[in-house]
Amino acid sequence: MRVANEKERMFYTQEAVKSGWSVRQLERQINTMFYQRILASRDAAKYMPYMPTEEELKRELNLDEFEKLEDE
Repeated sequence: MRVANEKERMFYTQEAVKSGWSVRQLERQINTMFYQRILASRDAAKYMPYMPTEEELKRELNLDEFEKLEDE
């Protein structure tokens, strides 16, 4: 499953890690447009100020190590 919008993708990545979502739960959240619902709700401020940058998230999740493996 792909999420084209970068901010939306980062939101789902962060929430999946923070909340311990399984793949099935993540797919459900994407399919039910959780990101859009949060933006439209009063709780948006609760989620959005804490959004890390892509670089911060990569560092936190050690994604650079995986990208190096793909390049080899």
